[in-house]
Amino acid sequence: MTKNKSKKSFLKTYAPILLFVFFSAAAAGLWYFAPKAFATTTSTNNIAVSASVIADCSITAASLTFASYDPTTGLPLNSTATTTITCTQGSNPTIIFGVGNNSANIPTTTPASHWAMNDSTVAYLGYNMYEDSARTTLWPITGGTPLSLPLCTSSNAPCYNEPGTSDPTTIYGQIPASQNEPVANYGDSVVMTVSF
Repeated sequence: MTKNKSKKSFLKTYAPILLFVFFSAAAAGLWYFAPKAFATTTSTNNIAVSASVIADCSITAASLTFASYDPTTGLPLNSTATTTITCTQGSNPTIIFGVGNNSANIPTTTPASHWAMNDSTVAYLGYNMYEDSARTTLWPITGGTPLSLPLCTSSNAPCYNEPGTSDPTTIYGQIPASQNEPVANYGDSVVMTVSF
């Protein structure tokens, strides 16, 4: 009886201590084997960035449409067309016009840089395209010297090659007076070329 009492008394006294020690050891073991937090380190380097802005120009189509031409008035007939040229800054654009579709068959009776052909008979109506409203300076044509357009700088903007903008270019057309050609519709097509 005494032994059983002693045993019960021992367990009653020391059981809480033993449980505490057991769970403490278990917790310590879990902590030891848990993933450890390490100090953060960094590494840096540079990214090399490069780009090129290219020389480029674009030109819009234009339509030079004349009203009805009456050769009996003795007066020339004027009209205008507008094309738009857009270039990157630093481009060195030049412009030149083609000779049109009928340059091989032009008559010599009327001085003109271009000729529109009759759509029903073989007849030609001469016309000119000028740089200025006074119609004194012809646009250069194939075989001649291309016209240099103004280079864009911060002091003369807006101009042909200002980034993000464009420059309208007026073509001043004129049909010389008194061309004795038959009644019909006449037409031509001229290529505009911008080099840069």
